[in-house]
Amino acid sequence: MNIAIIDDLKEDSLLLCDYLKQYCDKNETFANIKSFEKASDFLACFIPQVYDLIFVDIYIDDMNGIELAQKIRETDKNCILIFSTISTEHTHALAGYKVHASDYLVKPYDYGTFEETMQRCNSLAVEKAHYIEVRQSRTNIKILIRNIIYTDYSNHYIYIYTKAGTVKTYMAFKDFSKLLLPYSNFICCYRNCMVNLDEVNFMENKEFIMSNGERVSIARSIYNEIQDYYRSYQFKKLNRLKG
Repeated sequence: MNIAIIDDLKEDSLLLCDYLKQYCDKNETFANIKSFEKASDFLACFIPQVYDLIFVDIYIDDMNGIELAQKIRETDKNCILIFSTISTEHTHALAGYKVHASDYLVKPYDYGTFEETMQRCNSLAVEKAHYIEVRQSRTNIKILIRNIIYTDYSNHYIYIYTKAGTVKTYMAFKDFSKLLLPYSNFICCYRNCMVNLDEVNFMENKEFIMSNGERVSIARSIYNEIQDYYRSYQFKKLNRLKG
């Protein structure tokens, strides 16, 4: 998930960054967070469709936060916008509606309030952020992370086995692995092969039995390490579901 924070108060920006890291750690979500003290600095390097979540302070020295949001929306209709403000004026709420802001954080706010906001926006954020983009033939294809069962590699091609079928892309495994390994549910189980632990039904005879019925081998040399990681992941996942 790519996240931007635009706030000219460094202390507020650092607090929000800390809250984001806590939330992402708790929910095992990979986050790339960038902070900007000026709207102009953000706009100078803004690329549409790159950020999944943008926090905008309404009162910024060099530009009103609503104006910044309007500029963002000119080229990016999909990113999630969350305003932070010290004011609860209804005019801000109306303006926020026009730029399709998902929520407001009224300063000062604690982690509990922040977490509630993130949970309200989470379904949107997950749907937008958790995908990879690869090239098949001459077409760029977006694949949702949750739809990937496992991946394999042969003769310079990556084979991505998904719930909708198989995608084949020409790519070095070293480069492809960087797209998935930041997510804790993906792990290399033998040379150039990764499985989605959320799609594992069980382990048997040094193999993962996947949700589509296929069996994926686990390298003997790392079997104990993989087994420990899988059990730890399942334990954490169960605790999250209970929570």
